[in-house]
Amino acid sequence: MILWKCLDEAQDYFARLGGSGRYSSFKEWHPFALVLLTVLELKEPSVIIQRIKIEQSLPDQLWEKTDGLPALIKRKMTDQVVTKEMVEEFISKTTGYLSKLPSPKELSQWLSFLDSIKDLLGIK
Repeated sequence: MILWKCLDEAQDYFARLGGSGRYSSFKEWHPFALVLLTVLELKEPSVIIQRIKIEQSLPDQLWEKTDGLPALIKRKMTDQVVTKEMVEEFISKTTGYLSKLPSPKELSQWLSFLDSIKDLLGIK
């Protein structure tokens, strides 16, 4: 599935050289968020304005200090079909993964992020 391929690309970037590509405010949920924001941007380009609001909970470094990672993810997703069911599965599995991390703050931030985009994604 394309969402997981894109996530693999993002996680690989942040894991390279022992994680040296991670910016100072990096959180484990940021690569997952990047994938979902890309889905939104491709689905509905007018979402860019909404994305600006959403990004307030994400550091600018995710877009500016990752060597073109967002553009790479976007290219991988271009012309791919991403269904609501695919997004829901991605969110469900991601939430399960993040709930197992030692920092409950990661899950809390992820859930807050999801709450801010769920209407745009068309999910409950």
